[in-house]
Amino acid sequence: MIPADCTLAEQIIARVAFRNNSAGWGGGIASMDSARVNAPYSSFFNNAAEHKGGGLWFNSSECYDYANPMFDGNSSGTYVPDPQYEIFTPHVEFGPGVRTRCETTQ
Repeated sequence: MIPADCTLAEQIIARVAFRNNSAGWGGGIASMDSARVNAPYSSFFNNAAEHKGGGLWFNSSECYDYANPMFDGNSSGTYVPDPQYEIFTPHVEFGPGVRTRCETTQ
């Protein structure tokens, strides 16, 4: 997990593969409190969360971004999502503290 007191530059995690990790929340990455996380072009494979966010768990009052991700084989809790409406669950899940997606510049 990225500490909440990091600067924005320290929280850009680009082109990283998160594989075979497990945690209570956010098997690959968990963003909480006031952390800003930007994980462009990263991949999340076979991560597991006991509760939510097999690949990514966002529950931060700051913004987030994960442009062009790759997901496969992530799992979380016992909840089975409706694939028609929740296409990223259990790969990416959001808590009640989430503010908004970050504005990114390419």
